[in-house]
Amino acid sequence: MKFDHMMANPDDGWKAPTERMIGDPNVTLHVNMKGFEEGFEGAVRRGLLGDGATNLEMSWIARAVANGQRSWDSVHFYNATGKDGAITEFPRIPEPDWSTFGKLDPVKSLFTLCPCEGAVRWDE
Repeated sequence: MKFDHMMANPDDGWKAPTERMIGDPNVTLHVNMKGFEEGFEGAVRRGLLGDGATNLEMSWIARAVANGQRSWDSVHFYNATGKDGAITEFPRIPEPDWSTFGKLDPVKSLFTLCPCEGAVRWDE
């Protein structure tokens, strides 16, 4: 299994393409749960405060799902804990109650509905 990573992008160059991929419902997300001491919800809460890149990504996932930009089922969790770092599926995490996170704004995505009737524009 091969996943796209944005870590090779310099400085903050990973942010825009990562946020757009998270906002794209056609992209299946795979989240490595390594190091999530407080679980997904804890990472979301820290990300909403701007605490760390991975936490920020988890907050974008929460915002995208909470605003209907993607389904919770399109997010898959895994651990790289198998033999020689093989990927093992993480037990399915129940969808959190998004209302407990406060106001969650939509993420930037490749396509955003324009206020024009039926028009779609490319997001900058």
